[in-house]
Amino acid sequence: MQPLRAVRRWLKQPAALKTAAQAVDREALRREVKRLELEAERQEQDLLHDALPLAAGRSDRAAARANLLACLGAPVPEMDLLLAVLE
Repeated sequence: MQPLRAVRRWLKQPAALKTAAQAVDREALRREVKRLELEAERQEQDLLHDALPLAAGRSDRAAARANLLACLGAPVPEMDLLLAVLE
């Protein structure tokens, strides 16, 4: 995935193009690289999901709150709103 991102960023750089057709071809190639990058990312997420399946169960508000605190580092005013989305 990282090499695709590097190519896409390189293609985004201004280049000394001689014709408008070259610019269109370059943009089309960039869009295709972006599509492939997103597909590779999706496949990577699928592999991770399959490797680490989660056990079925009900959501635990206390565990969700603890996880949010761990990620955010401190309570935020929107904490209750974020937790409400889980219910």
